Amino acid sequence: MKHSYLGWLTATAIVMATSVAAQTSGTVSATIDGTENVWTIVPEVNLGDANMDEPPDLSGFAPQTGDVAGLTAIVMWAQADDSTTLMVSAYHRTSGEPAMIDDLVKGFLVYIDETSQGAWVSDFTDSEAKLTIDSYDENGDVLTVAGSFTTTAFFEAADADEPDPDVSMRITGTFNATLSRLETE
Repeated sequence: MKHSYLGWLTATAIVMATSVAAQTSGTVSATIDGTENVWTIVPEVNLGDANMDEPPDLSGFAPQTGDVAGLTAIVMWAQADDSTTLMVSAYHRTSGEPAMIDDLVKGFLVYIDETSQGAWVSDFTDSEAKLTIDSYDENGDVLTVAGSFTTTAFFEAADADEPDPDVSMRITGTFNATLSRLETE
């Protein structure tokens, strides 16, 4: 079973990916708790229980349809040599008029330090949080995107239902990625 922080993420995410991203590359650089880090964006990670038949979590982009048409979900899973994982996702308006959803959902961040028995999570709603797309070039099934973020992430223990509002740290960074289109359900 996946940890509850991933349940929190998927319960509020728009995109449901069904195919692996073939063309995925790039980096996420961030300062976490005063230390600079660099992660390599990977096509997929598998954070579920090895005994469960769960699909991997995928990097990529997916233009949305229906009530959220005009938004594109961007997901970047990145890993480092020190066994940490960082996921940054953003929802970027590519067409249509801004709607209420634009104010409600900016993106998500999940930082997993394998020794912490949980994850640091953010939905970019704190008053000082920023998630910016600086460049966006969609060419068919390939997206080249760059941006920056700053947020306060809260620790959520693996056995908790939600993050602890009293345990937090500041995370500031940039990303530069090439991502493949993901099919959505």
